[in-house]
Amino acid sequence: MLDRNEVLSMNILIAGGTGYIGSHICVELLESGHDVVVIDDFSNSKPDVLDSIYKITGKHVKFYEFNVLDEEKTDAVRGIFKYYLAGASLGKIVNMLFAKGLSFSTGHSK
Repeated sequence: MLDRNEVLSMNILIAGGTGYIGSHICVELLESGHDVVVIDDFSNSKPDVLDSIYKITGKHVKFYEFNVLDEEKTDAVRGIFKYYLAGASLGKIVNMLFAKGLSFSTGHSK
């Protein structure tokens, strides 16, 4: 039986993990002992966020740069899921994909 303070580590995928909220979630998960996988295209963030996450936690995230909605990247997304789902190593998926504002989101919806 697990001690109350013992954490079961898992791989957690954060889509949009370099945005403001996503990066804070990454920090909390890393500090809780989880491994974090990030997919982002830096449309609402900058690459140096990954350095900031490392400086705060002392841990690197596994990072893939692309927009998950890019139809040309569909095979890449499938490959990531196949890799992490093999052996049930991907525990959770957190979707933090947001546009910067409501007017942008509603004006560009399909």
